[in-house]
Amino acid sequence: MKISLKNFGDNKFASSERFLTHYENSSGLEDDDGEAAFLAKIADTGRPRPFDYLNQIEILVKPPNVELGRAIEILEVDMKNEFVKPIPEIYRVLIHTCGVKGYSDKAFDLYRQYTARRFPNNFGIYADLFNACANCPKDGKEGNVIQSRALQHAKKLYEKIFSNTNGNLPSPVYHTMIKAFGRCGEIESAFDLLDKMGEKKVRVSAETICHVLQACISDKEAGFRHALLLWRKMRRYKIKPNVHGYNLLLRTAKECGVGDSLVLHDILIE
Repeated sequence: MKISLKNFGDNKFASSERFLTHYENSSGLEDDDGEAAFLAKIADTGRPRPFDYLNQIEILVKPPNVELGRAIEILEVDMKNEFVKPIPEIYRVLIHTCGVKGYSDKAFDLYRQYTARRFPNNFGIYADLFNACANCPKDGKEGNVIQSRALQHAKKLYEKIFSNTNGNLPSPVYHTMIKAFGRCGEIESAFDLLDKMGEKKVRVSAETICHVLQACISDKEAGFRHALLLWRKMRRYKIKPNVHGYNLLLRTAKECGVGDSLVLHDILIE
């Protein structure tokens, strides 16, 4: 159902919104070029409002039949043609869905638009961005290129949020960072983040261990050795493993090597 300004009368909110939308979009008009069409559009009180478009987008990205391309088209084409100013919630929904699908390039493109509009950052949007990097394609030549770009995205975002927060982040953000770096082959960074959680007194749980184990699996040459060290550290801190953790440990034993056998021997003797 379309929301009409007639439902609200000629209130100050409606007038202010029309003025701000006009100011934002008419600044690039030269002389009368396109101005008549623009004024006609904003004068149409029956045209869709931002929350109408948000509702459409939420329906399109709802599993199992996700139509992300069409949802993004609503933001970048439909709303632009109707001179409707986006709201933060629209970007949040689209970035979250890009994260689930692993479209890291598009997620960060939307994030740049989001920050350019001076919308507020929060931990949820950071987690979604790292999730996009973690879930990006990794197979084949094209997958390697995409993974390399995703890793660069993750590193830049990591530097930004650590400089702003000094590492005081909730565990879900640490988890998605570990997952992003681990799945993109940066196993040392994943372990460094685990250590930072200890330094910042952020709770390390069985879920945390599972994310680091996924990083171990990305190292096919010596991942099992890393997993043994991680498992020993987990037991030392009296973290009770869950079923998922055991399954990941078995997977590292199946898919990954031990690296230098002498080093492994020392680990086992220790």
